[in-house]
Amino acid sequence: MHKARELIAEIKQLEAELLQELQKQEDKFLYKTENHKVVFDEAALKKHKQQASNLFAYLAEVPILNFITFPVIWFGIFPALFMDLVVSIYQSICFRVYGIPRVKRSDYIVIDRHNYVT
Repeated sequence: MHKARELIAEIKQLEAELLQELQKQEDKFLYKTENHKVVFDEAALKKHKQQASNLFAYLAEVPILNFITFPVIWFGIFPALFMDLVVSIYQSICFRVYGIPRVKRSDYIVIDRHNYVT
């Protein structure tokens, strides 16, 4: 039991060090976390807007090989959508037959681009 208490104390110390390191990173990169979301300071947002380029300027700078591979990379969306459809159908039919509770997709798949805070 003594060893367990030592391990718990060590874990708590490491958690405190981790929190300090995260605070340093927040200060360095001008952001903070609120309700599990990253919120950038005004200075960081201003810097981001200054460094952003428009689509045509970006495409003019992209190496041709990167531009050619674009369709190959995005073709992967079709198998991913098909797999999601198959898993949904499988869950709807088989889980009900075997009495297994259905799994909420939102518990395991998070698409949070719409939560961008400006």
